[in-house]
Amino acid sequence: MYKMGIYTERVKEYEKAIFHFQRSYELYKKSREDSAKASAESGNESASSNAEEDPGVANCLNMIGTCHLKLGNLKKAHEHLTRAYAIRKVLATSSDHTDILSSKQALADYYDRVGDHYKAHQFKLDIFLMKRKLYEGRLSPDLAAAMSALGASYLKLGDHKSALKFVQDSFEM
Repeated sequence: MYKMGIYTERVKEYEKAIFHFQRSYELYKKSREDSAKASAESGNESASSNAEEDPGVANCLNMIGTCHLKLGNLKKAHEHLTRAYAIRKVLATSSDHTDILSSKQALADYYDRVGDHYKAHQFKLDIFLMKRKLYEGRLSPDLAAAMSALGASYLKLGDHKSALKFVQDSFEM
């Protein structure tokens, strides 16, 4: 189901993608509930009782939110994206985990879309700092894209000097 959601999202069939991601979400959640029940019945107290604390659930919520954003359903987009981010923060083994990065990017896109450029900027700054740490001084198109996005973010905030610096640095990379 999840892969069908990815496919339909990529071909811009967002309503169909939401259907597939929602179905996949339900399957992940049910599987998690069944596992927790089986663990409890066997006396395993360490298993999480929260059926949403699963990477698959978070991935589905993030993609549902992304599709809603693309459809202009901003309230639903925010609801799903923030739930995915909260789950990923609980599950992440470190603050710079790639799933955290994905959630921050989706939320930056959301805040840009609703015109809250300051919140979008905060996420884009975090993304840039995470990628800079990840690449440790190595050249990377991914890091250059983060720098360029941060430059565009500074421009939206009216900081033309910082905008120019980041965009120029991204081109030099």
